Amino acid sequence: MSLVEGRVCGGCVECCRFIAIDTDGLQKPSNVLCTHCSEGVGCEVYSVRPSVCSGWHCLWRSMPQLSDDWRPDISGIVIRPDDIDRNDVTFTIIDPLKRYLSEGFAQVIGMFAQAGYSVRVQFMGLPGQLPATLDLTSQLKNPVQQRHLNGVLTVLANARDGLSAFSWRSDGLGMRSDLLARSNSVET
Repeated sequence: MSLVEGRVCGGCVECCRFIAIDTDGLQKPSNVLCTHCSEGVGCEVYSVRPSVCSGWHCLWRSMPQLSDDWRPDISGIVIRPDDIDRNDVTFTIIDPLKRYLSEGFAQVIGMFAQAGYSVRVQFMGLPGQLPATLDLTSQLKNPVQQRHLNGVLTVLANARDGLSAFSWRSDGLGMRSDLLARSNSVET
């Protein structure tokens, strides 16, 4: 998937926060900013970051249809390209107060559902907890077919409200890294 020319992460570091990482060189819990990331700046070990980091881009970076206000730190939502070839997409809700129950979000959800994507929303828990992931594909089918924006918003509100019954689980990860040692050996 190619990236939109000129569209860069800038000060957005949401992927450095929400993704749980468990590699040989880096272990980082979910919903915790990586120790190698500076808020609003980015990765401090960019040249030796793990492939799980270097090979990942949110869909905002590759979809020209999404305006600049869909950058994750602005919208509060990371659109994850789980398996674009299989039409799977997940909307990770970083900050539900920013845009979650907006008409704009309902329209983007509808755009993916209309195109035949499996649509999931994912809510972040406390630091170190696995996110709650809900598949909304079947619930969205009728409102999307009927182009009923309020029906899509109702599905989204019900998903958020259903979190009260969710059993949050630990991701079992601590913070550990040997990337600085790798970075120093690359420089010498």
